[in-house]
Amino acid sequence: MAKSTLPRINDCEVFEVISHEGKPARGKLHVAELRKSFRRAFWFTCVGQNEKRGDHSLRLTTQVFLALTGCADLVLEDLTGATETFHLTPEVAVEVPPMIWRTVERFTRGAIIVVFCDSTYNPSEYIQTKEIWRRFT
Repeated sequence: MAKSTLPRINDCEVFEVISHEGKPARGKLHVAELRKSFRRAFWFTCVGQNEKRGDHSLRLTTQVFLALTGCADLVLEDLTGATETFHLTPEVAVEVPPMIWRTVERFTRGAIIVVFCDSTYNPSEYIQTKEIWRRFT
């Protein structure tokens, strides 16, 4: 990626998840209107409150993070050093473009965080250390 086209924190998009409540026994229906086609999904469950997931960047894949139940914080950093934390809940989804460092942390007990990806799994896409990631500036 050319330096001028590297994604920035401002390129991340927050989607409101619409909740519909019916009769209390029927629970809530949550709807997120997303604009991408997804090829893969995975989710985190049973994560300890002091544990972190992610803590990497992806070269080409866009991901959308959503808490199905409970909450967690999505901490993002771009190659300019800008950071932002998004509080994931069942009412908020966050789309993260490639080359943004992403870490999910501060999971509440019982949280389930699902991640939708616009590509299939490819281990060579993952940048696992910030030292290597920062070389892309």
